[in-house]
Amino acid sequence: MKQVQDTSLNAYFLHQEEFENLKEKVFKSLQAYIQVHEKPPTYNELHERMVDRFQDVSWRTQVQPRLTSDLVSEGRVKRAGKRKCRVSGNLIQTWRPTEG
Repeated sequence: MKQVQDTSLNAYFLHQEEFENLKEKVFKSLQAYIQVHEKPPTYNELHERMVDRFQDVSWRTQVQPRLTSDLVSEGRVKRAGKRKCRVSGNLIQTWRPTEG
């Protein structure tokens, strides 16, 4: 069991810089999306924009946790209400950078 824990911790620390870089890409893409579309995106819409712009972002799971968990817990992003998502057609939470 100890070896599994050590392996998991090693993987976490090995990828920590990659996650930090991805988090910054997500934040900058969020800002750019709002500037272009003049409305806050759902995570699906933001993911779609990032796939179009960055070859190294292909999975929604690369975007959603950075947006809905990491950036929220840091106080850099907040909820902006729900609306029908252009990508999924479902009523989904939208996101925006916090003020300041």
